[in-house]
Amino acid sequence: MSAGVAIEKVFEAAAQQGGSCLVGARAEQLIGEWPYPDWNRMGQFVFNVVSLKRSVARLREPNNEAQDKAPILQGQADDQAGQLKVRLTFALVSLRDWIEMHAERS
Repeated sequence: MSAGVAIEKVFEAAAQQGGSCLVGARAEQLIGEWPYPDWNRMGQFVFNVVSLKRSVARLREPNNEAQDKAPILQGQADDQAGQLKVRLTFALVSLRDWIEMHAERS
């Protein structure tokens, strides 16, 4: 079997599994059918690189979504911090006025 045919078999098998990467014995079996030992290592390397590229692509999607949501959440946190500051200032001013009023009475 030629190296090109073996690579095609590996990718066909990966596509049949829904695009997930082949692991373990199945990948070894398909790659092990190659006639030259050096091609085996090169085929494994190419297979690993393609698998890693797919994994990185799958991980980037949630990361991009999280990066899109981060500014929105930061804005909400800033708004809540501003509201808290106003309430704290109101409470401190009221408390200070109450203390001064009782100090004048004494």
